[in-house]
Amino acid sequence: MKRWAFVVAVMIVPLLAGCGTEAATTTTAKATTTTTAVAPEPTVPDYTIAAKEDISFAKTVRFQYRVIVPGSPTEADLRAVIDAVIAEAKSGPPFNAVSVGLYASESELGGADTLGYGDLAPGGDWAAADTVKSGDYDAMELVVELN
Repeated sequence: MKRWAFVVAVMIVPLLAGCGTEAATTTTAKATTTTTAVAPEPTVPDYTIAAKEDISFAKTVRFQYRVIVPGSPTEADLRAVIDAVIAEAKSGPPFNAVSVGLYASESELGGADTLGYGDLAPGGDWAAADTVKSGDYDAMELVVELN
């Protein structure tokens, strides 16, 4: 009888120990999945669209935005502004290219893009706007240059 109890104990204890390990592993995997699935929301700093120009020719639609980003924006801030302005442009009439010039103040609007620019165009080339169909945004590339 003692022998039989020993055999049962030897067979059952490893099975129970194995179940406990699997449960712990599963719980850990679920916890890891939950924590890695949460991503922070990007923030867009304050900006003002000071001008929007239609620089179209023939059947090629091009828009140029002049945007003021006050304060001391970081590179991430400037990229977020470019993305926001392009998203706004996409919500309007279909285009072949769009350029977003960034300025630190209104007094700089007449000159070069003081903070940088972003061009969404075929191959990132504003001059190649006539090589794609208006609204074919998948055929376009965003090129960003920040100062």
